[in-house]
Amino acid sequence: MKKVNFWMICLLGVFLVGCSEVVEDKGLQDKLVQQETQVKNYHLTLKQNEVKKKDVTSSTQVIANASVWSDGTGFGTRIDKTDGKATNQIEVISEGSKGAIRYYQDKWEPTISAQSSLQNVIGFTYHSVLQLAQDLSNVATWQSDGSFEYQGSDSVVRLALASMNIQVHENTKITVKMKADVKTNIIQSFSLILNEEDETIQKTYEVIFNGMNQQHKKELPL
Repeated sequence: MKKVNFWMICLLGVFLVGCSEVVEDKGLQDKLVQQETQVKNYHLTLKQNEVKKKDVTSSTQVIANASVWSDGTGFGTRIDKTDGKATNQIEVISEGSKGAIRYYQDKWEPTISAQSSLQNVIGFTYHSVLQLAQDLSNVATWQSDGSFEYQGSDSVVRLALASMNIQVHENTKITVKMKADVKTNIIQSFSLILNEEDETIQKTYEVIFNGMNQQHKKELPL
């Protein structure tokens, strides 16, 4: 009898865990915004892919890694590929008001500004992703497990993405997903999927944030 009761208790526990309710957490956005002020630097990984399925399937890909500081400076690398072959390779370092860039590990050249050199690599920042969640607050809400998801084609979403230099056509199907750690109030990941022209073109963006306040500066080579 004791054995039966033990297994019944175990099964009940599994059932309760599996049925734990995930609800809206409208206060999480404010917590994320407040915590951002404590983020001085972080590491970012970007994977970007575009697949065209018209006459002949082709793909372009971007792989980037960067250490970013809250003032928009930092350092990183970016590789662009077309159908698996590298077509561009960039490395940048920025500090203070100065920036340097080089292609294919060639000689370093100065950039217009420190921020512009890093934007050539990553395109996204922690702040821009956090701001996107704020801009989408009327069509999507953070959940109690730290998840955030939107699917649709609302004009407000297209406008928000345009502010991130991502142009989206009117009939594009948009999927936005984010994941935050509800204990530390830090966004850990962001993904964006765009299905264009009857899904013959698909663009995907995947961003991972980690190493908060654990990055170390690199000296400018110029």
